[in-house]
Amino acid sequence: MAGLSENKVGEGVDVQCLPLYSLIQAAGNPTVNLLILDIEGAELAVLKTLPWEKVDIEIMTVETDLVGETGISGGSQQEIRDFIISKGYKFFHHRHNKNYMTGKENNDLFIREDIVRKYKVDKYHSKNKP
Repeated sequence: MAGLSENKVGEGVDVQCLPLYSLIQAAGNPTVNLLILDIEGAELAVLKTLPWEKVDIEIMTVETDLVGETGISGGSQQEIRDFIISKGYKFFHHRHNKNYMTGKENNDLFIREDIVRKYKVDKYHSKNKP
């Protein structure tokens, strides 16, 4: 996990890892309509590396229940939710979204505030705090 995890379980496999921003840049820095981020607890660490003022990500679904639970870079489910909201996104609950192993909601949906206004999806916005 590119130095994100100190836990060494099993033999593992070496793979080349690139920063998410580098991948977006290599694609010509397009508008990302939907980003799905599910990397077993390293989501917050990866999102913190993004220069948010330089990327155009409209909607994200992010696995949040394992943040801080897998030994990869710390944090918590609430911390990642607060971080994404601080970047100008609104939080929405997914339906049928319980991870019965952790007892938490598994994935969260975040829509950038200007997209919420443009498509008038605010009436669907979760009134519950994330």
